Amino acid sequence: MTGRRIADPSNSTIPADESCVNVNVTGYGCGPAISRNRSEPLSFAGKKIFLEWENAGKAVGPNNSYVSSSTAKNASWVAWVNQLNLTYTPLTLTGNNSGYTFQPAGDVFAGFGLVNDTMFLAVTDTNMYLTPFNLSMINPHVKALGLYMAG
Repeated sequence: MTGRRIADPSNSTIPADESCVNVNVTGYGCGPAISRNRSEPLSFAGKKIFLEWENAGKAVGPNNSYVSSSTAKNASWVAWVNQLNLTYTPLTLTGNNSGYTFQPAGDVFAGFGLVNDTMFLAVTDTNMYLTPFNLSMINPHVKALGLYMAG
């Protein structure tokens, strides 16, 4: 049964031939890993990332005390944000509130990849140049915001 909160368990309706459980391709299998030694990365540069978001105006937060809002125009970019860097990748729309992009490659510093640990992902209407010091200027351009676990 699908719950109302993001962490609630749910039943999958993914057909068996589209499931990732028995896939034997590095980076795409999603079988159990807790009791196994797996060398497969959680994510990797070039991985296709599917995104889906809700329209603004919904009550959110732990007690639904905040109503989301957005002044962004059409979603066309994905901003990958961590403490040292902001990188954009193009967003290919597949529906009104869905699309995909590819995890970017590269390093911020030698040996410190662009995408690492937990990052913010923002669906935006622009790819304006920003730094960690003026990042708040992105706010009017954010259509949706989420977290990405890169592993």
